[in-house]
Amino acid sequence: MMALRFLLQLQTSSEDASFHRSSDRALGGIRMAVWDSRMPTIAQSLALLTLLEALELMPDDSRVIPGDRGLY
Repeated sequence: MMALRFLLQLQTSSEDASFHRSSDRALGGIRMAVWDSRMPTIAQSLALLTLLEALELMPDDSRVIPGDRGLY
C-alpha cells in the first residue's frame, strides 16, 4: 500500500513538530507536501479519506500477527 506509506511520510514527527508554535498540536498532523510544513484542514481530511479507502480494500481476515484480535 504505497498510499499509506506516503501518508506516513507526510505525518509530522516529534522532530518536525518542535519547529511549530504548538508542538503538541502539530504532532501527528499531515503536511501539505513533504517539503511544505503547512497543515491545512483539507490535508487532514484527504488523509482520512485515503486511509478509509485503503482499509476498505484490505481483506477482512488480514492480520499482521497470527492470532491477534486486530484494532478492535
